[in-house]
Amino acid sequence: MLDARGIVDIVEIIVYIPLVALCIKLLSKFGFKREGWIFLLLLALLRIAGGITGAIDEQQSKPSTTLEIVAVVLQTAGISPLLTASLGFLGTVKQNAFEYGHFINKGLKLLGLLSHVAIALTIAGGVEIGEGQSSDGSIDTGKIKSGSKLKHIGVILFVVQIVFTLAITLYMWSNSQRIMFHRRTLLKAITGSLPFLVIRVLYTVLSAFAPLGIPGVDGGSPSLAKFNSSHGDFAIYLVMSVIMELAVVIIYVTAGLIIPLKDDYSGGSDEGTWPLYANGALGRERSASSVSISYKPPSGSPPMAPSASNSLYPQG
Repeated sequence: MLDARGIVDIVEIIVYIPLVALCIKLLSKFGFKREGWIFLLLLALLRIAGGITGAIDEQQSKPSTTLEIVAVVLQTAGISPLLTASLGFLGTVKQNAFEYGHFINKGLKLLGLLSHVAIALTIAGGVEIGEGQSSDGSIDTGKIKSGSKLKHIGVILFVVQIVFTLAITLYMWSNSQRIMFHRRTLLKAITGSLPFLVIRVLYTVLSAFAPLGIPGVDGGSPSLAKFNSSHGDFAIYLVMSVIMELAVVIIYVTAGLIIPLKDDYSGGSDEGTWPLYANGALGRERSASSVSISYKPPSGSPPMAPSASNSLYPQG
């Protein structure tokens, strides 16, 4: 018989299967170079795998330590693609707004790398904790403590990532006049998702520092026991983890379905056409094709030679 967490596992499977289909649709719509949709797809697949693992573990007559550790690792791992998806969408927002080599471009790349390091550490930590518990009930406290330290470092890196994500979002709003019209709408969606994302990251941190609930193993603050993702308070887990995460995914998927990002370009595509800004003016930053402009001088005026200073496009 499934308990409350097992029921949530089943619900997540049911909810995330159609979200996988929607993410694939968005990938076909925007292309695989839009990393945000790839990481949303990865998150949906992780949630389905985690739901299946958790549901199977619930059906075991004797709880499986291996399945429980896998479920916990998948639960923690999901925060990485969610954060990286946000970075990918910020990368879409910044297109043609900041010159090549701008610190925003470099910052997003570094944060993406940081996310990969963080997820590697949290997974390695989870595996180490699992290896510290044998099927015969013996405990290797050294491995468990080592794994816990790796998890702690990993989740701290997630905190660094969300802080800089907030800072970059704020910076983009302070330069919103440089951002293309429909990408400004995407920026609104990202901004709307951030409160939910912050709470989700907070739960990950509190869960990582909560007691493991392994007999004979000390560590973790007793006051944080309710944040243990496996044995803690179910209501806290449901609200701060499951619902917050799903809210972010729904916001992003909805934004992808309704925002016509390709209309930010004069040719309806971001390949080789001029970017369009909020005031309807054409941008100058990129063009793969030449633009021919016919100019007729006033009667009696000497002919004017073409000059870069006679641009019809906004300067700056």
